[in-house]
Amino acid sequence: MESDREIDSSKVFEVQLCDLPALDRSMNEKSLDEWKKKWQEAIEEADAVLALSLPVFWSSLIYSSQLLRFIDSFLNAFPRRWEADEMNLYFNSDPSVRLLVVELYERILLIILRAVAYKEDKASLSEAFYCRVIYDHKIFTIERLFDIINVYSNSNSAAVSSILERTIRIQNKYMNDVDSYIKMSIQIIESVAAEFSTISRPPFEENYGDRITSLLSMIIGIFEAFRIFLPYCSSKIRRSFSTSLSISVASFVERLEDCLSEEILPHLALCASYSSARSILEMQNELRSSAFELFHSLIAGDKVDENTLILLQEILAYESFTFYYNLVYPISATLPHVTSNESVQDFPTFLNDAVTQIVIKRTEAIVDNLRSRGLLVQLGVPSDDNVKSALCEISELLPHFSLQFIHLCLRHFGYEKELTTNALLNTTTLPLDLRALMCVELSADAVPSNAVSTFTIPCDEDYEDMTAGPVNNAVNGEVMVAPLTEMTGGQLISMKPVTIEGNSSKED
Repeated sequence: MESDREIDSSKVFEVQLCDLPALDRSMNEKSLDEWKKKWQEAIEEADAVLALSLPVFWSSLIYSSQLLRFIDSFLNAFPRRWEADEMNLYFNSDPSVRLLVVELYERILLIILRAVAYKEDKASLSEAFYCRVIYDHKIFTIERLFDIINVYSNSNSAAVSSILERTIRIQNKYMNDVDSYIKMSIQIIESVAAEFSTISRPPFEENYGDRITSLLSMIIGIFEAFRIFLPYCSSKIRRSFSTSLSISVASFVERLEDCLSEEILPHLALCASYSSARSILEMQNELRSSAFELFHSLIAGDKVDENTLILLQEILAYESFTFYYNLVYPISATLPHVTSNESVQDFPTFLNDAVTQIVIKRTEAIVDNLRSRGLLVQLGVPSDDNVKSALCEISELLPHFSLQFIHLCLRHFGYEKELTTNALLNTTTLPLDLRALMCVELSADAVPSNAVSTFTIPCDEDYEDMTAGPVNNAVNGEVMVAPLTEMTGGQLISMKPVTIEGNSSKED
């Protein structure tokens, strides 16, 4: 029985708690107790909403802003997957906090899912009524859908898929909003890139690190949401924005490499807390990963044709992006799908050659960078017996890697044999710069006559702990060097996914 006529403003259930507080590391015991009280109240409010009859539930969605504010408040307060410090705070700092977070997380998702399921037992809405009200009454907006994606897609992808199927897939009016939203997002990406160029120049402000972290998180959210969202849009929308959005993504990553270059990192350490500096490095890796996934979905999502070649040619201008993207998604694997098309048999074939030249150029730059920092000294021929033993053991297990490359990985991972072995068994967890050197012939440099016992960047203690800490595990006699996390592109690109069920937000 359809309940459209039973929905009216007299049946509204007003949610009392609409502004949910976020958890803060600086909270004292009293503040934390107040936070717990508010979240417990929110759980009770959510239970009350879930217990409403279908007419009252939909009357509350349509005729009151309180329920949607309640949902938005949670979506805004909940940390994103890539915000490792915040995720750790919510899930690993206090068992009672984790319990509250998980319970409200589940209930908010159930409320959202209820809003896309217009049939319950014997009561239901007509599909025409449902399609009209979800758009006209802004029950689901593009912004809210993006927040839902960023909060739930990692651990509840099937639920997010159902939400998108029941909103933008069946209501064509959303396509006009998507058109405007993509244009606005491209402008945001450009403005953030411009701000990075400004704030990465001296003098550096006191909140420099926090501002960078905030901007990176925002852009990752845009990239992640678009990657999941766009496949549900019309092919017309995807085609019309494929080029502009792809170039915007590549341009942003390229400019970010310059703004967060090796020369900037010591200044960053002086202007940010240890936590902020570490978060920035981790988020930079997350952003690269998200950018590559989004870019690949844009060029490979629909039929690959001559326009793909044209786009890839334009991307060649962004050498850093092209180099790292090609490591993750080899461009040579995309080209056969294009050149097999008879209409482009005679299309210029210099693209492969151009990519090869970029790879050679960037690889040589990585090696030169390592050499200038002393990271190739005694490579493959350690003087310490323990390091020799670890090197031989890994080499016997993985003989397809050179001794020099294994030694370089040992240095990167602080001479932790098990950590290094696991990374070499699954090379997708290696930093991109190391992945680029897997098949490169590396040669050892001699120990310079003026060598010192350690190699560090002249900066504060926190930054030194962050970059060189693992090397403290090295044994006497081995050349002491800072691990590769300092070099451009040298942070871990693949992190262990943080899930709502998991207990850790640490990287592999």
